[in-house]
Amino acid sequence: MQPPDKSASDDIETKSVDELRERVRSLEQKLNTASKLRQAMLEAGLSEPFRHGGSQASKRLVYWLITTAMLSLCGYALWSMLQTTRSLTTRADRRAVQQARLKAAKAALPAPRLSPQRLVVVPLVSIAQITRAALFGDDSRLVVGGTRGELLVYSLIGDQIVAQTELARQPTSNERPAVSALAIGDQRIFVGARDGAVTVFDRNLRHLQTLRKAGPAVRALALGADWLAVAGESSEIEILALKGDRPSTKLTLPNPSADAWTFALATDGRRLVSGGTDGLLRLWDVTAGKPLATLKHHRQWISALAWHPKRNALVSAAHDKQIVIWDLARQQPRHILRGHVRQVAALAFSADGNWLLGGGVDRRLTVWQVESGLQRYDLRGHRFAISAVGVARSGRFFFSTGGSHTLRLWPLPVPGANAPVAELAAGMLRLRLNTSGESATIRILEPSGAIHPPGLQQLSQLVRSGPDDRVHPIDQRVVQLLYRIADHFGRQREITIISGFRSAQYNRLRTQQSRQVAQNSRHIAGQALDIRIDGVTITRLRDVARAQKAGGVGFYADSQFVHIDVGPVRYWLAE
Repeated sequence: MQPPDKSASDDIETKSVDELRERVRSLEQKLNTASKLRQAMLEAGLSEPFRHGGSQASKRLVYWLITTAMLSLCGYALWSMLQTTRSLTTRADRRAVQQARLKAAKAALPAPRLSPQRLVVVPLVSIAQITRAALFGDDSRLVVGGTRGELLVYSLIGDQIVAQTELARQPTSNERPAVSALAIGDQRIFVGARDGAVTVFDRNLRHLQTLRKAGPAVRALALGADWLAVAGESSEIEILALKGDRPSTKLTLPNPSADAWTFALATDGRRLVSGGTDGLLRLWDVTAGKPLATLKHHRQWISALAWHPKRNALVSAAHDKQIVIWDLARQQPRHILRGHVRQVAALAFSADGNWLLGGGVDRRLTVWQVESGLQRYDLRGHRFAISAVGVARSGRFFFSTGGSHTLRLWPLPVPGANAPVAELAAGMLRLRLNTSGESATIRILEPSGAIHPPGLQQLSQLVRSGPDDRVHPIDQRVVQLLYRIADHFGRQREITIISGFRSAQYNRLRTQQSRQVAQNSRHIAGQALDIRIDGVTITRLRDVARAQKAGGVGFYADSQFVHIDVGPVRYWLAE
């Protein structure tokens, strides 16, 4: 046999080594253990170079590649295990720290006492963010739900949490669904969740029944004599039977693109009104399963409804910031209430029907006199949007909650709400910034009528730019204009600053959010203020501001404020 040609042998060796390198790279990515790698390499024919007379250098290279690959895989596996262990340890430590803090917070909380003489803030630290709350008929307990499926019962008599549980997870989800709706019966609690489930509990939160396991996200529940209406992200309203002799039915909205967003049940137990994403109110006869009437006024989604406890009257609120009291006999609005600068999220009548509560995303709680349609109180203190309000049947107190883990109990009548406010000294104003809720009584002018420099600095700090907290000196001419307008109505009234100075960056962001914001707004130079004065209608405020003839005046009826600046004299009406 002739010996193989040396040049041909070198070519074979070079080609084999290149093939081996490519195969090893591919196997390093796909195989998880060294044994599988070795077996795969043998099956791929890695011993071929040795049988074809490969050089000693080729053999060393192959062994080096195999060893390197095995060590790399082992090292990566060890590193992954260490990272996983560290992550699990960190999570466990964080959970232990959170539980320790929660336990310490609970131990440090004083027991609140419900008193008709003062506001009570109930800290429910077991719930991070409250989504829904409702009172039992005897006013003794509050049911509260949270964003993580937390559900608890708080005793107003014992000032403590008497029962607590969590909604069950769906098999396909790792998170508990948020509590999105509540309906309270005499002895049962009906809970709707974001995953579409509807669950029934007793007064001590023991599970009784699951009426629906899954479906469109539940937005509202209405409890009748022997049925439960379910509204959600769907154009169908489900009427679930609570007794065996009554079949479950569905009410279908004529507009298939609209969702039934919220409910209110009439006192006769037969009629139901639903509010949808199309801005329409639909009155239903649940017994007959047919629509009775359609009411139209709102231009945006209906966000809250409430039925008058004694009269054939209804109140609705929407994302258009308006609250409408309806006369159902004429199917026309009786009063249109404008007091919120953002959407109203919750409504409730007092037991006698004389008072109406409205809670909004603007963190304000308004109290209205139903007969006259006039606003009586404007209560503040919530740091987050209000999501639920309710009035005790006894008429002794009402509650509001939302966002944070606090529940506020307000006595009726509100103490000090009607107390006369002392007259301010000359040159001073009461001011509040709407976005942060900060308030201050500031001396604006000297006795001589000149600007008070420390007061100007304090005012500039109060009306700083929105989210970036930038401060810019406010133009002295705007300060003097503001003082003249406030002095016309009585300087004891509090002035709410909707918007003061805006940084260029923040103003650019606002122009993207709203077409009503000018790109070269005078807010950027500190030459404009958007204001509202307590107890003064914005039409009167507009007229007085225009009479000054000191600059521009803008009338924003939907947002309930008047714009004033020291630019050219002009007037505009916001669309």
